[in-house]
Amino acid sequence: MTPKLLLDENLRSRSLWNAIEREKAARGIDVVRAGDVDGSPGGATDIDVLAWAAVHERIIVSLDHDTLPNYFAAFLAAGNSSPGLIMLHGFLSILELSEILVLVCIANNSDEYRDRITWLP
Repeated sequence: MTPKLLLDENLRSRSLWNAIEREKAARGIDVVRAGDVDGSPGGATDIDVLAWAAVHERIIVSLDHDTLPNYFAAFLAAGNSSPGLIMLHGFLSILELSEILVLVCIANNSDEYRDRITWLP
């Protein structure tokens, strides 16, 4: 199955979203942002975002190195399953970020991310 992504609130940059919107239209990738109408609620706790992503089968993409990996581990330890978590490094340019997200969507299967953290690049 093709991966569906949820961009965490720390990836709400307008320039990043504009780049992704172009790719969504051109390649048909499925990406939503936390805080948008079709994404998880804005201001939600990490555990609520994890639960929302699990229900909607969306892999979370985040820059939150401080807390989200720990909540993800606790979420799994509690017996839950997750489509996955992709952690990005903050030193990437907007172009690099959008290219990585497109590659995740078009070159991978969503099962490759299930119940694991993937650090990119």
